[in-house]
Amino acid sequence: MKIKLLFLALLALIIASSCTIKQSIEYNEDLSGRHSLLFDMSEFMEEMKGLYPEGETEMNKDSDIQESLNELSTIFKSQEGVSNIQNINRSDEGIFGFSFDFENTEALNSGMATYLENDQAKEKGKNNYYQKKKTLVLNFDKTSLGSLGSELQSEEMQMMLSSIDYKIELSFPFPIKKVDNPLYTLSADRKNLEASIALVALLDGSENLSAKIKW
Repeated sequence: MKIKLLFLALLALIIASSCTIKQSIEYNEDLSGRHSLLFDMSEFMEEMKGLYPEGETEMNKDSDIQESLNELSTIFKSQEGVSNIQNINRSDEGIFGFSFDFENTEALNSGMATYLENDQAKEKGKNNYYQKKKTLVLNFDKTSLGSLGSELQSEEMQMMLSSIDYKIELSFPFPIKKVDNPLYTLSADRKNLEASIALVALLDGSENLSAKIKW
């Protein structure tokens, strides 16, 4: 199943409802850190409360989501440099996802290639993240989404995805001097970056979250 079937299982529940996919990376001094990916459907859950006054929704009963999360955990356990894998299933809030610790940039790349089912990245060593000295390069466009991206390219699927946003947050223990993608905003202390775009814009290539970050 991996992330593709987890995404599709959730998508079946949220068509015509808004949703945010939130990716967060918290870096340590040595550029190890923690990565999380959350599907936030809290707005959808609020809408469902009116239809299910007793609090029982199809989302609460759907076992495919939990099965997908369990399979992801099993896969991550075999990844070198990846540890402390946790499933996130707060169905009462409409929040689902997973998180893991990574030892270095190579481990983070391996983790991303795994959950995006990006076999091309595994074979050719195309990295979503590249770090050298005080520069981090993030390659994140439609070509970085692996088989998930190809599954979502149809016109019908993109119509379903029109209300979904993709948000990325990066936290560093040191101040950032420069980021070359204007979609990113820098916090007052210059240690946190965030950007948000429509998922369809990422899929059709009109916008991307790639960036070169210097500190």
